[in-house]
Amino acid sequence: MRKIKFVNAAYYHVYNRGVEKRKIFLTKSDYRRFIDSILIFNSVIPLGRHFPNEAAEASPRRTDELVKIVAFCLMPNHFHLLLKQENNNGISKYLHKLLTGYTMYFNKRHDRTGVLFQGVFKSKLVKDDPYLLHLSRYIHLNPLEILGVDCANEEAVDRSLRQYPWSSYRDYVGNKGEGGIIECENDIILDQCGGKKGYRRFVLDELPRRILGGERDMLFELENMKK
Repeated sequence: MRKIKFVNAAYYHVYNRGVEKRKIFLTKSDYRRFIDSILIFNSVIPLGRHFPNEAAEASPRRTDELVKIVAFCLMPNHFHLLLKQENNNGISKYLHKLLTGYTMYFNKRHDRTGVLFQGVFKSKLVKDDPYLLHLSRYIHLNPLEILGVDCANEEAVDRSLRQYPWSSYRDYVGNKGEGGIIECENDIILDQCGGKKGYRRFVLDELPRRILGGERDMLFELENMKK
């Protein structure tokens, strides 16, 4: 039984990985489907009425939202979502539709059966604004694990993170017209940094510690910020 109780207007870090650490995204189409699902399943509409057939085009639904999308990052075998609950039990309803719908798509596309994700999705309450800020940076730095970019080169890191299409980083630091496919509700985070340029600086300031292998220290600090 899940211990956490989801509360309206509160922020939550939601994440999960593939069962047995398997990849949950095998092709660009898989990533795109999950991105589409992030948008489309954010509605009170029942699960079966979102994708009537495989040819259906995804289009954002901005009414009757279950959650606000604050930040996200998709990695080959896991995902991170930073969400704000908008409706009663919105997080649970949203994740049920998102993960069930994507699993049905993935199993059909890749000719497999069974569960895709490792148990019930994980979730943590974000208790204050500083933790929200630092958590967003942790989420946006995730792609460094696979991009192979030199962390000593700030410009290369920034460019690589902007070019990574399965994250909300571009929406946080991009100029008008350079954002990602999902427009995030990120003012509460950007306001702490003085805007997009300040947020870019905040993210890049973490690189020296990453060079020294400080990712675990970053996670330790995040955990302590919650206490």
